[in-house]
This record gives sequence, structure tokens and C-alpha cells, in this order.
Amino acid sequence: EFAEHRKGMLKSGYMADLVVLSVDIEKTAPADLHKLRPVTTICGGKITYQA
Repeated sequence: EFAEHRKGMLKSGYMADLVVLSVDIEKTAPADLHKLRPVTTICGGKITYQA
């Protein structure tokens, strides 16, 4: 979509769509993934959910 100048990095001035999870997903066993909870979601650079 040729939006490299505003998407694709966590950087000041860039759009941010991300989810912050309650625990590190990389250290979570597959059997425990259902226990993960969103702590914060950011869409279009704005906080849309915060626990």
C-alpha cells in the first residue's frame, strides 16, 4: 500500500496498531495461550482499550 513512511515501525509519528498482552507470548506454552489477556490495544495510534 506504499505507506512505509507512516506504518511498519514503532516510531514517533507512525501509526500504531498493537496489543499489549498480560504475559510474554514467546514464553507461554501453547496449552496456556488461552490464559493471555489484552492489557492495552492501540489502533491508529489511539488507545482503544485499557484494562
